[in-house]
Amino acid sequence: QLLKRKHQEVIVDFQEQIEVLSKLKARSDKEKSKFQAEVYELIAQVDNLNKDKFLSIKHVEKLEVQITELNVRIEELNRTVIDITSQKTRISQENIELIKEVQDIKVNLENAIYLRTQLAGQLEDARRRAEDDER
Repeated sequence: QLLKRKHQEVIVDFQEQIEVLSKLKARSDKEKSKFQAEVYELIAQVDNLNKDKFLSIKHVEKLEVQITELNVRIEELNRTVIDITSQKTRISQENIELIKEVQDIKVNLENAIYLRTQLAGQLEDARRRAEDDER
């Protein structure tokens, strides 16, 4: 009977140990599943980050090409501005010279008109004198 009771106690003890181990295994399996899910989620996040990084690199490369093209365009426009400024300066100089020529021509024209008026007056005086002399 003692043996039977000892045997029974050992069986109960083993059953308790089995229960404890089963609970530990269940908890361990649950944590393993949880960690596995976290690993899959982290892998997915890393994949997404790698895709985003790749797209960002491509976008940066595209922007760098655009920046280079825009810098070339800016240089072209700067050269055009320099050319136009040079032309404007030359044309302004020509305009100043032409204005001076026009002013000189106006002065000469006014002098010619004045001389013509003087000569016309002298001619009229000479005609009157000639008419007076004829009478």
